[in-house]
Amino acid sequence: MATTEENGTTVAPEDCELGTLMMDVSRGVAGIVMGRDDGVRVQLRPLNGGREWDADRVRHLTAREELNIRCAARDEMMRRRGL
Repeated sequence: MATTEENGTTVAPEDCELGTLMMDVSRGVAGIVMGRDDGVRVQLRPLNGGREWDADRVRHLTAREELNIRCAARDEMMRRRGL
């Protein structure tokens, strides 16, 4: 069952808001919540697009983690465009 760890509390997958940036605990990779699978898993997608994956355990990002991930995604997008 997918869980969200937030300040020591566990939240059910159906409580993960679509479009929220979350950390896949198993992979150590952040992704945007794209869907939920029968209360068992959460589907995540990389911030700059790409293939979705199922995550059994996710957690909210700290403010610092989210800022770092968003900046890295922006930098990658700028490199792709040659800017």
